Amino acid sequence: MDAMTVTFKTITPMFLAGAEPDKRAELRVPSIKGAMRFWYRTIAPNYKTNEPKIFGSTDEGQGGFLVRILENYKAENREWYPSRYDNDLFNCIHPKFNASKRHNKKTWQLNGIKYLAYSLSMNKRIYIPAGKEIKLLFTLRPNAHPDCKMALLSSLWLLGHVGGLGSRSRRGFGTVALQSWEWADKSSIELPISHSANSPEKWLEQFQKGLNMIKDWFKGERVVDHTVFGSNTKFYLLNGVAGETEEGKSFKPWEMALAEAGLVMQEFRQRWDLKDTNSDYYRVKQHLSKKHNVTVAGLSPQYLELNKSAPERTAFGLPLTFRYGNAHPITFQGVEHERSASPLFIRIVEINGKCHPFFALLNAPLLAPNEKVADKEDVRKAKKNSTPLKYSYQPPTNKILQKFCTSEIEPKALKVLW
Repeated sequence: MDAMTVTFKTITPMFLAGAEPDKRAELRVPSIKGAMRFWYRTIAPNYKTNEPKIFGSTDEGQGGFLVRILENYKAENREWYPSRYDNDLFNCIHPKFNASKRHNKKTWQLNGIKYLAYSLSMNKRIYIPAGKEIKLLFTLRPNAHPDCKMALLSSLWLLGHVGGLGSRSRRGFGTVALQSWEWADKSSIELPISHSANSPEKWLEQFQKGLNMIKDWFKGERVVDHTVFGSNTKFYLLNGVAGETEEGKSFKPWEMALAEAGLVMQEFRQRWDLKDTNSDYYRVKQHLSKKHNVTVAGLSPQYLELNKSAPERTAFGLPLTFRYGNAHPITFQGVEHERSASPLFIRIVEINGKCHPFFALLNAPLLAPNEKVADKEDVRKAKKNSTPLKYSYQPPTNKILQKFCTSEIEPKALKVLW
């Protein structure tokens, strides 16, 4: 049987666990295979036909390869302390908010790492730290599908260059970098590994070469009924950052890079133009005012309510909550599906000791065909009482995602297209 040894390196903390995420982190084979399935689906036009034979299914049985973890990480567990980032380096006030109107400082406080780690801060979480090697052994079965080797290599390459493992892996945590791979018979592997590059330009050159090879392997049109690589897919690599604060307190390069990535995204999503009556801020506020029959300061009749269109920012992923001080909050979700993952991926790339924020915008539908966006509380009540929804909205386009990339990232990044 053909066998291949693969080595990854954790670049950022990895939050992987079983039934007790507050007690121990655990790297498991199902998590690895699940991530590989995801990346295979992004690039294989005929994934529905071949995936069960390659990765296994209840009908096809076991897949065309076996996976074994060659290291034990139980001794490497650490507890996540978000308070580590409560200092002037990571906390700042939104610069575009008029100081005379700054009646609630906390509302406008920005913190890139804590923003990206939002759900990780709700409960005690244990993680596998950055800088650890993950060694895996892949063994092909004698009767493996003809495309199994190609699927194995491409999904591992994409996992190690674009994706991640565990909670918040689309927001920079769980970044794993492919370090090496080798077949037992020493046969060569054509796909280049970018992480041996000594400059951002060389890294992107190797990355583009790998993308082109995978694109050539998997020809054909991909239907955007799930996350795929397509015509609007873009990749951005930002400048590297150092790992030392002005106060002399040392932080690791990945922390600085992740904070920068989070700050860029948080500032954009919280930048509300108070003169733009079409902004999400005013549309949702007006909707809540009408729905709860209350008068809201700062609103006048010309402000637009939601009508038939969901807030643009729901394109970043669902659920999404809006809060207005002591006013009634509102959370948007799908009518049938509460969650919808973001098509925008963030990871950290390490090059010569420096860490670089990396953004990837893929093609993906927000919800299932014909499914609308609605208030979570409205959905709950409608299902409970078996009554129709009074308010529901068409999902937004990805216009805001394109705007984020072109206005906030492109001016300071190196870009690669699919």
